[in-house]
Amino acid sequence: MKSTKTISAFGAYAVLFSAFAMPACAQTYDFARLDRLLRRAAANLPSGLEVSIVQNGQEIYRKQFGRWRRDRQGPIASSTKWLSGAVILSLVDDGTLSLDDKANQYLPYLTGEKSAITIRQLMSHTSGFGGEFPLVNRCLGDASSTLDECAQALAKAPLQIPPGTGFIYSGAGMQVAGRVAEVASGKDWQTLFHERIGGPLGLQATDYEYKGPTQNPRISGGGRSTASDYMKFLRMVAGWGLFEGRRVLSAEAVDAMLSDQTRGVPIVESPFQRAAAYDPKAAANRYGIGNWLEDLDEHGQTTWNSSPGVTGWTPFIDRSRDLQVVVATESFRGFLPYYFQMKEILKDMMPQSGSASAGPNQAGTMRPIAGAVHAKDVVQGGKR
Repeated sequence: MKSTKTISAFGAYAVLFSAFAMPACAQTYDFARLDRLLRRAAANLPSGLEVSIVQNGQEIYRKQFGRWRRDRQGPIASSTKWLSGAVILSLVDDGTLSLDDKANQYLPYLTGEKSAITIRQLMSHTSGFGGEFPLVNRCLGDASSTLDECAQALAKAPLQIPPGTGFIYSGAGMQVAGRVAEVASGKDWQTLFHERIGGPLGLQATDYEYKGPTQNPRISGGGRSTASDYMKFLRMVAGWGLFEGRRVLSAEAVDAMLSDQTRGVPIVESPFQRAAAYDPKAAANRYGIGNWLEDLDEHGQTTWNSSPGVTGWTPFIDRSRDLQVVVATESFRGFLPYYFQMKEILKDMMPQSGSASAGPNQAGTMRPIAGAVHAKDVVQGGKR
């Protein structure tokens, strides 16, 4: 039976923890080193770029470089995944879905070994779908199709590996999950996004219509947004699901989003494997629901979450510094080389404000990451 969930002691503590960490006024920093890096980046990015930084709820940096104008709407590519993860988790919040539901409960055409695939696996790239074959690219890029038609086509495609046995970064799984959400809710994806995420956050320029209106939105990469819009989303995530006094997601859902959902499977294919020249540790990055887990603190807790896209659009949060950052650009040469340098500059510049686990438990201690989410009701039920 469907039911709603009030914020638990976990969520209440998360909100209280954030409130106590907030200073009375914004910290002042010398951004000269960051400015120099971003000017170099803009010289190599034809579109230019915009960077917005918020700390402790206050904007501390906002600049445009090169040709990019303030709040220009642009394609966000794989940064879409973070938004899509929030939509799915909102359906877990209200009991419509569980992360451990089999997808074929909603899509009976997923047969054979695909019948074992769960929503968690679809949203964490562990479903076995591969990413680089013609059917996937054709299906996900076909604006004249529907999400159901695309999911049915993917159901006929071979899996690259058995479900739950490895991590392969691919948009196919999320496309199938999007259709699951439509069937379970009785609403199309665009409506779900607007009602559950876009509307509550007041996102005026964010949608899944990068290539125009479509009934086959690309769940993993078809979004477009502005720096201001995407920053509202990051502020909600950093606020444990609260945005300007309104609850958008439960604290448990945000905990699930930002925690390792790959359950320790081998990493078969990851875009961060190509980033070894910039950060040798990046190839080991794990994945939550729609975002990457990067840095760990001394307790083994993830502090840095990101969702960079091939266009260079790069949103990230650093919970140890209460920092939210959006890099907006539209240059297929990519921002990635500069991203790792930006990370080091921000870390050098800003002291950590405290331990930032994936979420304090009811006693106020930190929950360890162990290849699964921390919110037990989300892990073990979802449908309440």
